[in-house]
Amino acid sequence: MAKRRLFDELVEGVESLRDDHAGKLTLTKTTLAKKEPVELKAAEVVQIRESLKMSQAVFAAKVRVNPRTYPRYEKEGIKGPQAAIIKLIGRNPMLIDELEAL
Repeated sequence: MAKRRLFDELVEGVESLRDDHAGKLTLTKTTLAKKEPVELKAAEVVQIRESLKMSQAVFAAKVRVNPRTYPRYEKEGIKGPQAAIIKLIGRNPMLIDELEAL
């Protein structure tokens, strides 16, 4: 039988109580629906880049993607966090400047 670490359990309880009083969202209090990864078709990626009037190399640099990897996005599409970033840029083109400032 494993030995209980009472002090660690006590600290965890106090931290949880502090977070609760601060209004912090935790998975013990919040139920989140599982969402599918964001997906962009190749044509959507091309349309977003062309609407910004950028070459593939410039757009890749601005969204921080390897310039050799980016053309694959325009051939096969993309899925996941990078797709979400590109989709947000498509909705709000000014975000590309925000990304560059990071």
